[in-house]
Amino acid sequence: MNRSLARERFETAGMAPGEVLVINEFDHPERGPVRCSAAPAVSGWLRRRGFPVRQGCAPRLAPGLDSVLFTATYLDRDGHAVGLGAAAASPGLAAAAADAVSAWASAMRTRRAVLVATDPTCPGERGSLARVRNVLAAASRPVYIYGQLTRNRHVADDLEQHGAVFTSSLDQIPDGATVLFPAHGAPLRVRAEAAARGMRIIDTTCPLVAAVHERARSYAERGDTVALIGRPGHAAVAGISGQAPENIRLISTAREAGALEVDNPLHLSYVVQTGIPVEDTAPVLTALRSRFPALRGPHPDQFCYAASDRLGAIRRAAEVSDVVIVAGARGCADSRQVLRAAAAAGAEAYLVGRADDIRPEWLGRSSAVGLTAGLGARRELIDEVLTTLSGLGPLSVTRVDVSTEIITARYAAAPQLPGITLRRRPQATRRPRPERR
Repeated sequence: MNRSLARERFETAGMAPGEVLVINEFDHPERGPVRCSAAPAVSGWLRRRGFPVRQGCAPRLAPGLDSVLFTATYLDRDGHAVGLGAAAASPGLAAAAADAVSAWASAMRTRRAVLVATDPTCPGERGSLARVRNVLAAASRPVYIYGQLTRNRHVADDLEQHGAVFTSSLDQIPDGATVLFPAHGAPLRVRAEAAARGMRIIDTTCPLVAAVHERARSYAERGDTVALIGRPGHAAVAGISGQAPENIRLISTAREAGALEVDNPLHLSYVVQTGIPVEDTAPVLTALRSRFPALRGPHPDQFCYAASDRLGAIRRAAEVSDVVIVAGARGCADSRQVLRAAAAAGAEAYLVGRADDIRPEWLGRSSAVGLTAGLGARRELIDEVLTTLSGLGPLSVTRVDVSTEIITARYAAAPQLPGITLRRRPQATRRPRPERR
């Protein structure tokens, strides 16, 4: 790319005196049509500095006219022209246009995008969303969704436009109405009340969540205190705790595990909340086992590994990237967690809510850019970021995915299979395994 990179100045006409025109495309006198897919990034650079900006096609190029166009172009592998451009009429704005093109031209280079292919939503939530859309398509009246279906506001807004009504209380739902329980499930008392009031119940609880609910109830029914290893405020916690509120204690840290008091240490069991990385629960479980050697709980192959898989993919992308761009929402806790995970793996990490949030100083020395999405990101945002990056030099895209597949120990230990790659994938239903002591 460097051999064909050219920075040029052209005279043009038709510019309003009080704005900078960022070019989407223009006809180069020698290179022909020039695609400017990084125009949103150039526009963002100018807006952050307070300049009035408009995006559009370049006006006619000719010498002696009243405006000036600054460009940086290169030829891609197929010989097509790609580049940047900004034009202005007044001297002050022309200087700003020149600075913008210069700043972004310095970030032009051949690079690789390392895309985290793991979907930020878990399989249970994706299945629940698909079921909701099918129900809404066939419904002639509102469908009430109890609890949190998704943390993506854009998805929730779209569902509301198609007839979904989100609520956290059955008091807001009329008798006989349709109520849908999302992937995280619902407490027993909520299910009982909905049935008693004649509501049509559509249950889209994730099978792994339902298994945790059943396990928590069975432990409580045999008289155990049940330690729920999870995060306060997480949508899954209310459904699990609601299976046996008198017996279940939420434990989120090793310190809380060390302070836990139970009536009978021989009758303590545990369950692990779905939707969090399994490795985050290890210190808590270790602290519980050290205090309560008779602790009983599920076999590890019954855990939910979706969050661990996603975190593993993010770490892997960060390890092989110079910088990581997280497409997400600024107020989203999940996006902040992704930023921390990428930074902990050794990469600089930045959050963008739009493609024009990208900054040239992030990319100037970056030959590999990791890219992942937070749970609050618009669906189109990843594609918009990739399109912008493709306008800053030849771009190749590689995908990183981590999946968890439960396998039996005899295969894991088989010496006659030295070349096998063992992956773990969460299963919705599994054969019951004996409890561990």
